[in-house]
Amino acid sequence: MESSRAYFETVRPHMPESLLPQDPYDRLLESAQAVPGACADHEFGFECPLTGEPWADFGFKHWPGGAWGDAVEHARTPGGADPSAWAAWRRHGRRWPSPALRYGYSEFDSSGARPTTPSLFWTLFKRLPRRDKVRALWDVFPADRAEAAAAVVATVSESWRLASIGAMYSRPGGVVRINLQGPYDTALRELPRLLADGADRGAILRFVETVLTGYPWINVSLDITDRLQPRVGLVAIPQIERAGEPSRAEIMRRLAAAGLADADRGSAALGFYGKQSIFENAEVWPEAVRGRWISEGGNATPYILRSLVAVKAQFDPGQPPFAKAYLSCLMHWQARTGGRARPSDPDALGLDVSPKAAEVFG
Repeated sequence: MESSRAYFETVRPHMPESLLPQDPYDRLLESAQAVPGACADHEFGFECPLTGEPWADFGFKHWPGGAWGDAVEHARTPGGADPSAWAAWRRHGRRWPSPALRYGYSEFDSSGARPTTPSLFWTLFKRLPRRDKVRALWDVFPADRAEAAAAVVATVSESWRLASIGAMYSRPGGVVRINLQGPYDTALRELPRLLADGADRGAILRFVETVLTGYPWINVSLDITDRLQPRVGLVAIPQIERAGEPSRAEIMRRLAAAGLADADRGSAALGFYGKQSIFENAEVWPEAVRGRWISEGGNATPYILRSLVAVKAQFDPGQPPFAKAYLSCLMHWQARTGGRARPSDPDALGLDVSPKAAEVFG
């Protein structure tokens, strides 16, 4: 069974050294070797810090009923991995945990102590009533963690929505994570009392008022064990840019001004975009992809569409905040018409092609 390592090897030539040097990339590839390649056949990606010591985590996007479920079902649990995490991953591959969940992610902390243990995340359907979303907590988490998470959600007004939930198997202690999305003005009013004791309220509110100003919505991630923890994350760039909101380039400028993004890494993250065909470095493309292309007689050509989809600022008690970039690689099969391949359309896929880095930091 082919591993997901081949997919990350494919985009390696496009990963700037300033953002992800060779040593952490090699550690990532070693961890990815333990994950079936079918997990990367839709979308895979990287998580990299914008300041400080370079490292990289990696992950995959999943839809219910995909081939990834069969691949994980038959994969061997890697040595050193948490068996309960892989058991949960296999269960979710066979049966989607809850009808409230739209799609999922698996993430591996290749820079951490458990590099082959997946953490599992799910995005919930937007228009579901809050009670149905909260009910999904019991479908995914142990009862005590579900109750603790539901208690946090109950403290915020109905203008907030429960956007996603996650089980952090890569971290000891049974940490779960919830992501709440609320209107900007509401977030400014309610964030101080939403945060746990020990959270750096001053730094968090300054970030909202300076870096996130102009966004209609604020995304807040909160970690929970038997109670709310003081670690807080704030998403600084939405997946799709909209008219009237700060651009990715503007947000990166604000992060740099706040000391949360080095100029070269910010430039590299913004520059990670474009369409990469199988004809570019064909010898490193995954065997499964090349095999499908050959079997279809070249009637559909595979591409990887690269994009910066988010930047998240992390606030840990007693430590300076830092920001990290999330880079997406979307697999896309492009049908041929009239003997010629259609040009790809990133807009139709919900992707935003970022401006050249020189326009940001030049």
